[in-house]
Amino acid sequence: MIGAILLCAPLPALAELDSDGDGLSDAMEDTNGNGIVDTGETDPWNADTDGGGEADGAEIAGGRDPLTREDDLTFDRDGDGLPNGKELELGTDPENPDTDGDGVDDAEDVFPLEKEYQTDNDQDGMPDQYEEAHGFSPELRSDGEEDTDGDGLSNRDEFIYGTDPLDPDTDRDGITDGAEVQQGTEPLENACLQYGAPVELLGDMQSHWAGLYVSRLQRIKTLPDKTQLVRGYGEENNRSFAPDQPITRFELLKLALLSGCIPLMEDDDAVSSDFSDIPRTVRKFESADRTQRRRVISTAVRYGIVQGYEDGTFRPDAPVNRVEALKMLMEVSNLPAVEDEYSLPSFADVPEDAWFSPYVRRALAYVLVSGYPDASAQTVLFKPEQPITRAEAAKVIYLLMLVNPHVNGYVLPAEGIGE
Repeated sequence: MIGAILLCAPLPALAELDSDGDGLSDAMEDTNGNGIVDTGETDPWNADTDGGGEADGAEIAGGRDPLTREDDLTFDRDGDGLPNGKELELGTDPENPDTDGDGVDDAEDVFPLEKEYQTDNDQDGMPDQYEEAHGFSPELRSDGEEDTDGDGLSNRDEFIYGTDPLDPDTDRDGITDGAEVQQGTEPLENACLQYGAPVELLGDMQSHWAGLYVSRLQRIKTLPDKTQLVRGYGEENNRSFAPDQPITRFELLKLALLSGCIPLMEDDDAVSSDFSDIPRTVRKFESADRTQRRRVISTAVRYGIVQGYEDGTFRPDAPVNRVEALKMLMEVSNLPAVEDEYSLPSFADVPEDAWFSPYVRRALAYVLVSGYPDASAQTVLFKPEQPITRAEAAKVIYLLMLVNPHVNGYVLPAEGIGE
């Protein structure tokens, strides 16, 4: 009788054996090979040595400690009902049960990263408060899918990306928000500012208090055409800034639009302004300054930044008072609201119900303006009707670029400011 032959698979080598199936061989876990789980070793017979819910091999592969349960993706370190992995996915803080500090734990908070938003009655992905602020209905779910401004992004996507659902070009760089998202560029920021090498300071700024601001504005160019922000008056080798001279409506608009990186409209698509003192058509052999003047004013009208006077004029060479200037600059920069900005102290000559009060308060919140101490009354005045000088305008414009989230102001130096 011929005996049966039993074929057996060879036993795996000890170095390859993974008794607990955690992705680590026994030899890797029992590093000294004594069959005992020593301090600093993982357990070759327990796939999850620290008991946090994640296999030892997965922790090591992810750069986590297999001997500490608190960093396991499946562990809920802060006890808010969300495991660490989910917190990582959502962007919430795994060590803080209420990331946005609104009194609602992250697991129960529909918008755990947005303190001001807590409810979404129609479950369209947009907070009720956000919908009301933008004219949408918190009871109508379908408006989350709509594209109100026609930029290629749904209203819900605009909320997610932080773009303006009522403006197709949030950063005003000439490219719609949807196109920027598709291209992988930033729809919230126009990377349009370039800070160049030092240049010779304009002649009348050598010892002026605004010299620092003007010298930095001279070094700034706007992309893509590399337009110098400030050049001054006069001939090339003898230029001045006239810092204490009131700035005109046109001069302020030009600086505001360029510093805010808003592309100037071409004559072909310019908005008809119908101002009797602004030529609407291109003249043969007209100067570059005349062309630019028309384009600047048309662009400002297009964005609702300025209006004319009742007599149908624009008065481009008229001086601008401090509140008119602030309105123009704040409208161009489109700065977002600051929490509790209305709790800030205001100026004695800025009534709460004045039309310009919101602009002044927001400028205060961003530390863009300071007033004039009135020693006799022990108060601080803003002097809203006083013409703003070119030096004062230069200071506010530079500070605006530093804080404006819609332009790359971080390329500009902030040292020396406020000193």
